[in-house]
Amino acid sequence: MTLRRTPDVSVVWFRTVLPPYIRFLKALIPSYEGLVRIDDLSRLPRVFTELMHMSSVGVYCVRQSFEPELLRLAAESGGSRREDLGTKADPSYVFYIVDADNAESGTGMIEIVSHGIETPIDMVPYT
Repeated sequence: MTLRRTPDVSVVWFRTVLPPYIRFLKALIPSYEGLVRIDDLSRLPRVFTELMHMSSVGVYCVRQSFEPELLRLAAESGGSRREDLGTKADPSYVFYIVDADNAESGTGMIEIVSHGIETPIDMVPYT
């Protein structure tokens, strides 16, 4: 993965979501989840594009003081995790998720945008 060598981009963690008995299929099935920290926002388009082929990508923005909680929630395992990763506890959150291989969509893509009541307007996609 070239992201590990990209300045101002850190792969915090990643793992397969497949159960051990079918992990041999991980080369054929989009089966990973992970967290990438981007310190230079000019790198965001490249990172987003590089990860998009893996099925879905989410961008989560929260106040720096909320980051430890976001990291904790994102790393929790189990199927009960919410798509918002608990970001809604920060009233200035914003997240943008693109599912690029959704069978329920005529285009194959679904976008989810959500933001808090204190999110600066220039951080809200599609404004």
